[in-house]
Amino acid sequence: MIKNILLTKSLRELISGSSLILFVRIISILGTYFFIYLISLYFSAEVLGVFSLAQSTIYIFSIFVTLGFDILVVRLASKFNYSNISSFFVAYKKIILLIVTFGSILTIFLNQLAFFISNNIFNEPLSYLPIKYFSYCLIPLAISSINSETFRGFRNVLYYSIFNKASFQLYTSIILFISIFLYSKEISLSYMIPFYSFMIVILFVMIISSYKIYKLFLQNKNVATTNYKTSFTELITVSNPMMVTNIILHILQWSSILFLGIYATVLEVGVFTLVLKISSSVTLILTSINGIAAPKISELYESNKESLKKLIKSITRLTFITSFPILIIVLFVYPYIFEFLGNEYLIGEYALLILLFGQFLNFSSGSVITILNMTNQQSIVRNIIAFGLFVNIVFNIILIPLYGITGAAIATTLGIIMWNLLGVYYVYKKLNIKSYIRI
Repeated sequence: MIKNILLTKSLRELISGSSLILFVRIISILGTYFFIYLISLYFSAEVLGVFSLAQSTIYIFSIFVTLGFDILVVRLASKFNYSNISSFFVAYKKIILLIVTFGSILTIFLNQLAFFISNNIFNEPLSYLPIKYFSYCLIPLAISSINSETFRGFRNVLYYSIFNKASFQLYTSIILFISIFLYSKEISLSYMIPFYSFMIVILFVMIISSYKIYKLFLQNKNVATTNYKTSFTELITVSNPMMVTNIILHILQWSSILFLGIYATVLEVGVFTLVLKISSSVTLILTSINGIAAPKISELYESNKESLKKLIKSITRLTFITSFPILIIVLFVYPYIFEFLGNEYLIGEYALLILLFGQFLNFSSGSVITILNMTNQQSIVRNIIAFGLFVNIVFNIILIPLYGITGAAIATTLGIIMWNLLGVYYVYKKLNIKSYIRI
């Protein structure tokens, strides 16, 4: 009876928290489409392609700045909670200091490397200034990520959703719209306006989220104190497997765009960016639940493994039942999206259908990566994602020169299939839990 009550409370908490994240994600996706529409209307699909290349570059470099601490703070916040927030901030302050240190080095490195990346790797001179200017945002982007994940660990779903990177495109679209309105009388708008808008968003999110973190500490610092101590070396050692996993995962996420930048045109990069965004909307429920489920999975793994099994089973069923209708809706409306944005996007139809098949397998497999990450299986996650990345890179190199964005979609989908199949296998092997949907 107690276990059933615990399960009901856990599931209810996840549904409530996930609903808020889902709402913010839906608004963010609408903001992303609005952003793409503004660029298509006032600039071009080529500018969208350049934006994707520059954005993927800074996101990948930012992982080397966060060093896996964004995952670590979730576990630390979940462990200490509000009752021992002083202990958490001992680690938090050292993490921020490490980020500023490593971030300063990588900012200089990327700034100096921008010309080489734009001209010799992407063969796109227009990407030089965006990459160069984005390098100044590495530290603010990393700090924003740490702050967002801190709120996630403390189960503050509202602030986690607001400050999460998934919401950046929404804020960028608002700033871009205002900028276009203010400069609408100009004969031609500078192609850099979308990039400046993105930089403003990163800076503001860092400032506001840091202020909210500071207030959180002030409001709870007298609840409890401890003699908890940790060293810089210990923090780096614990976060190292998570950092490697994060690096591999982000490269996997952006690799197809990067290889399109190398082997194809910026027009194809822009079109692939759109179809990637459309296909990712199918897993809205999965990512929303993952956002709030991580600390709960970590907690139940330590205290009640039987309830953990039941919770994961319920999450998988909920994810499938709610995600499948979204897939059907996307299959129905995508032709109208292409028609609305312009004929140049029609070349992405086959790529979209392939990506949607991959996302179907993704939400049918359950939250495998989150489950393994939160149950002390970080090394397995690292190996799974590394293999998925290997598959993705090999097929990107083979298929993109032959089939363009369709080849990129095949490579991306194969990577998704590999990591989900291996994830399902290891969740069952290590935890004796069947995470996949069973009808």
